[in-house]
Amino acid sequence: MNPQARDLLEGGSVALLVIGAVALFRAVRTAQMAARAASWPTAPGVVRHSSVKKGHSMFNMSRSGMGKGLVVYRAQVVYAYRVNGVHFEGKRVRFGAPKRERVKNSMQDVVLRYPVEKPVQVRYDPERPAESVLELGVHPLWRRVIVFSAVTLTLGLGMGAVMLIG
Repeated sequence: MNPQARDLLEGGSVALLVIGAVALFRAVRTAQMAARAASWPTAPGVVRHSSVKKGHSMFNMSRSGMGKGLVVYRAQVVYAYRVNGVHFEGKRVRFGAPKRERVKNSMQDVVLRYPVEKPVQVRYDPERPAESVLELGVHPLWRRVIVFSAVTLTLGLGMGAVMLIG
């Protein structure tokens, strides 16, 4: 194998391994937090803000003259609650929920479930009451992160094996 191909294979292998490992770590950590939240106490709360915001993806292509990037939508839900007389505000609806989507309807669904002034039951971490969530479990789309992590790790390992053999 020529040195340039070897360097490319080595760099790609390391990059895929790192990306896959970080994504897998985040996926496992999110699933663990969601599982722990099932045993957290609840406090009555109320939705203070609920809206869908239109924006653009982080891939801003305006410098290249190709536009502002992909249009994305964000559901913004803010709820207030009290624990031991202390006021808190939370923003997490569900662990692993996408922060932005290209499909407006899925974000509107979240906002419709939580209109302003709606009373809610807030689950909060008793050790860190500012950590809270409204819905239990991990968002169904979170499985994609796990699949992405596994594929990326497998590709990185495969590229590394090819490099060792070749």
